[in-house]
Amino acid sequence: MRYLFITFFILLSKMTFALDPGLCKALPQTKEYLSFPSDPTLFPKFFSFNCDYECVATNGKVEIVKGRSEVTLGSANPHGLLHILKKNQEAEAKRLVCQGVKVKKVPWGFEFDYVKPFYAHTSLTREVKAWAEQNVSLNNPLEIQKLSELKVNLLKSAKIFISAGSNADDRYAYFGEAGKILNEIALELPNNTNRLNKLLADYKERNGVIPSINTSLGLVFQQLKILAAWKLPRL
Repeated sequence: MRYLFITFFILLSKMTFALDPGLCKALPQTKEYLSFPSDPTLFPKFFSFNCDYECVATNGKVEIVKGRSEVTLGSANPHGLLHILKKNQEAEAKRLVCQGVKVKKVPWGFEFDYVKPFYAHTSLTREVKAWAEQNVSLNNPLEIQKLSELKVNLLKSAKIFISAGSNADDRYAYFGEAGKILNEIALELPNNTNRLNKLLADYKERNGVIPSINTSLGLVFQQLKILAAWKLPRL
């Protein structure tokens, strides 16, 4: 029975399902570890692995892109080693997978559940993201949906920051300034990304090193790193 299940999984993994332009889907059977720690009790643990992704360009062309993932789990000198090891097992099961691969908990641990396609520009690997920048136009329904969601979230953050800036003394006026910037960005979305793109270019020029969060620009970059991560270059 177990042999039949494994055989079915392999056949299912190799089946090709049509993807819409702009989407990528992991091919989990191609996963290959490049770095795997040999001591399970040594923390932190660093892993690196490659996965192939089937991606569809804007013009409909299907390509296989190899992406490298790097994951660090745990911290040095953990307390409660057995508890840490148990939690680490769950973290390894959920994080040491190709992007889009989902696992489920079973009595003996975790096992493969399904593969979820993802928008190429949201890739967590430099290689797939670079491919997307060259082959997936930003003028597409998936991007508009992401920008619409970003608009809603930025307006929420802007409201909170503006309120915090107006109810505090001058030392915290930068909250209000950050809120106004976020509000200006949001009001342009999803059809106009000029203000957003200008800040993204600034982020790239800074090589990802952002100002202190005790400044208006620092708060703005912090929000963009959280809410618009797919727009930031992987430096």
